[in-house]
Amino acid sequence: MRQRLPISDAKNRMARSVRHAGFTVLELLIASTVMIIVLAMVLQMTAAVADVWKNTSSKISAFQGARAGFDAMARSLGQATLMSYHDYVDGGNPPQPRTSAAGFTPLGYARASELHFLSGPANTLVPGANTNNTQGHAVFFQAPLGVVKQPADFRGLNNLLNAVGFFLEYADDKSVWPDFIRNLMGSETRRRFRLMQWVQPSEEFAVYNSTKPTGSQYIYDRTWISNGLVDLGFSGISPPAGKSRPRAIGSNIVMMVIRPQISFIDEDQLVGPITDNRFGGKLAPRYLYDSRSWEVQSGSVTVDNSLRTTRLGGGPAGANDPLALVKLMRNQLPPLVEVAMVAITDADAQRLSTKHGDQIPPELRLPPNTFHTRSGPTAANAADYFDDDLQTYTTQLADNGISHRVLRATIQVTGAKWSKD
Repeated sequence: MRQRLPISDAKNRMARSVRHAGFTVLELLIASTVMIIVLAMVLQMTAAVADVWKNTSSKISAFQGARAGFDAMARSLGQATLMSYHDYVDGGNPPQPRTSAAGFTPLGYARASELHFLSGPANTLVPGANTNNTQGHAVFFQAPLGVVKQPADFRGLNNLLNAVGFFLEYADDKSVWPDFIRNLMGSETRRRFRLMQWVQPSEEFAVYNSTKPTGSQYIYDRTWISNGLVDLGFSGISPPAGKSRPRAIGSNIVMMVIRPQISFIDEDQLVGPITDNRFGGKLAPRYLYDSRSWEVQSGSVTVDNSLRTTRLGGGPAGANDPLALVKLMRNQLPPLVEVAMVAITDADAQRLSTKHGDQIPPELRLPPNTFHTRSGPTAANAADYFDDDLQTYTTQLADNGISHRVLRATIQVTGAKWSKD
């Protein structure tokens, strides 16, 4: 028979069993502490991942907008045209075409065109430009984009010529937003660099007024730009008669440099063996390209005479030099145009705008002695130092903690039929 335990012993065993089935207060405290530490680590990791995601998404969104503007410019620039042909010229230096049959002695042929391709420093080309509303370069040309004010009147005419321009503007971007959005923004300044595109409607196309002869001469004239594009900083409701506004196609693009060029093979053959590996800067050694620099100059327009005194590669041009830039650019498109832009995030742009107010932040300005502002021995062939100067600028941004991205491409101008003759 099984021996039965006394009732007191059974109760003692049950009590001991109950005590061993639970946790002590110390064990619970330790477990709770470990759980809190683990949760804190998880929350910290989650917050870090969320911050990275937010920052990355913001940068991707900002740079996507800059890329869209860059691509739009590349497409338009690739369609530039001069519709060149050959015409009689006299024996002048540079040779001039006839303006009338009387008193004209034809001595040869030269490329002719009524259109104009022009690129260089923005502060010398854009109407109303100054050192505090733009920087970098600008380009103006004609292209068959077919943009009109009254589409119903021009059905089927999709390739009408337009005057086109691209440049940077530094201004308060609230002006481009509707009133109800501006009211939500408050009074804080939102000055930004924006990539601007100007397209003159075909009905207002005025380049022929600038390129026709004046009396017995072809006078250099850029009024097709100044009379067609509103000045930088214009804030009126309606632009003056005959003028049109540019539109922003990219935000926070703080630098744009344009370098017209010929192929590396042509540079090597025409300039001579290039031993310093600095290619791409021989056609526009100071970044200026002007297809109408051959025209008679007048005091009404400030013209850089370097194109008449400089030859391909940046050296001095002799009398009737076949490689003088004024001859090579005459009514001729550059076959290639290299464009570089630098974009920053909106967060950095707002931080700098708040810090510096209406002034272009010094952190974003082009460093001295770079690009077209080079001086000294390298000024004559500044474009050869394109890569060095671009690196200097991006290093300046990085040193100031500014997130940025470089957009760069060499665009083939399909309408160019470049020739040294």
